[in-house]
Amino acid sequence: MPTRPGLEGANVAVHIVAFVRVAHVIDRINVVGGVQTYLGALLPGLAGHGVDSVLIAGDASGSFGDFEAVRAAALLHDGPRLPAGQRTELDRVLRAIKPDVVVSHIATSPGVGREASLHAPVIVHAHDYFPACPGGARYLERAEQFCVEGPGARCIWRAYTERSNNRRPDRIARALTRSLSWRDASFASAFFTASQFVADILAAWQRQGPAMTVVGYPVEPWSGSAIEPAEQPDVLYVGRLVRSKGLPVLLKAMADLPGIRLTVAGDGPERSRVEALAETLGIRDRTTFLGAVDPARREGLFRASKLFVMPSLWEEPFGIVGVEALAAGLPVVASRVGGIPDWLTAGGVLFRRGDSTELARHLDALLADGELRSRLAREASAAARGFSLEAHLEKVLPLVRAVA
Repeated sequence: MPTRPGLEGANVAVHIVAFVRVAHVIDRINVVGGVQTYLGALLPGLAGHGVDSVLIAGDASGSFGDFEAVRAAALLHDGPRLPAGQRTELDRVLRAIKPDVVVSHIATSPGVGREASLHAPVIVHAHDYFPACPGGARYLERAEQFCVEGPGARCIWRAYTERSNNRRPDRIARALTRSLSWRDASFASAFFTASQFVADILAAWQRQGPAMTVVGYPVEPWSGSAIEPAEQPDVLYVGRLVRSKGLPVLLKAMADLPGIRLTVAGDGPERSRVEALAETLGIRDRTTFLGAVDPARREGLFRASKLFVMPSLWEEPFGIVGVEALAAGLPVVASRVGGIPDWLTAGGVLFRRGDSTELARHLDALLADGELRSRLAREASAAARGFSLEAHLEKVLPLVRAVA
């Protein structure tokens, strides 16, 4: 313990602790989403290591769990530059918070980062493709494929033909100019992404800015409060029912596997379509659609199932639900897309995007071989330990402190 001379020559022991104050920037806190869930785990973890966190949100002020939240409308702006009034408001908020570091999680306008960099070093944590896509997803919905071109004049046409972006002309123009302005990210001191795939996409797009650092998401240990399901599915799907998640690919594979039972946990705009497809394929009697489920029921489903399938057509930036399945000791069969190959190196198998025949072949082989599934289950649990919160903090904390 270090000491220094105190009053009248006495030696007084002094604890030296390096506290860091971080302002986390996010557009909305009053929604349930992956980034909000991530922050709900990250902020207490940072606090345990001497990092004080405050949120700046576009939709509300008050609190986020045990942490203060301050509102700034600039976080909802989608354009290359902030209006004068929003710059003034954000400047006032940052002066009051006095952060050592600003971490921008969801702030589509690069103007937020530029303004914040006048107050403290900025880390951009890109949770998807928004710095390199007006629509954020780099996904052509009708073609069901990833957009490899990046922002340009064709984005205007594709907003109407592919539903790749909002179709209001003023919003298209604003989002396109925003993406083009992200080519200069020199205001940032560091740039985080969750997978090497996203890092490569963003690095190829940007002309100026820091190197990309890949930091995968943490998965918290299961609480142990799992609700044992009445159904005991052979195959489990958990996710939103939207076209990019590729559930029809799984349903077509199931049609080639007589007697195998599928449970679908999730809801979304495609629910009626996929239920009708299950009927058409003749598998409706062995396919259960549960709708959205809470965490306890989801954990129960993970533990009761034999295999978990992620048939995504979209280049998933990470695919955290698959790592959650691994953490429950459930082997995963997933499309070889986006960030999924970063973490599915053990505990499961990959198949070609959209190939229901290959998927059916993998499912058939795994369901017929209990010993192989047991080995993959052990690998899954071991692999998931590398995505603990502490493992995540071991990567993030040195970077945050170095920037601060």
